[in-house]
Amino acid sequence: MIVKNKSKRCIRVNKTVLMPGNNLLNKKQEEDFNKSIDFAEDLIENGVLEIPEDVKATDSKPGKTKEEKPADEVTDFSDLNAKNAVALVKDTFDRGALEEFYNIETEKDDPRSTVVRAIENQIEKIEEARDKDDENPDDEDNE
Repeated sequence: MIVKNKSKRCIRVNKTVLMPGNNLLNKKQEEDFNKSIDFAEDLIENGVLEIPEDVKATDSKPGKTKEEKPADEVTDFSDLNAKNAVALVKDTFDRGALEEFYNIETEKDDPRSTVVRAIENQIEKIEEARDKDDENPDDEDNE
């Protein structure tokens, strides 16, 4: 399940912490999220959370016909088609999640180069922003 946190802060729904941007929930996190569905629905109604309906994944298991899965059935990064994997990566700001996506993608028999590059670029952007913050910390003592 993909849940987009549209706020600038982390949000805790039950035991699941949603980082700003897209969050790909595994089955355990999804079950946890659904235990507090009333709270989550309030956040969705108020525009704080979103469950994107346009994200599709392709089921490409050997011997199966390819099927499109709606976003609420996507539980693994490898379920996403390349276009939606790249879109998810570009709106993910949690380095740990990006590293997990990278490991999942590069461990595949046939990693998608566009997805790998998107992950590497997003990690680089996060590092550059962190370095920039370190170089220019707010100096409250001089105000």
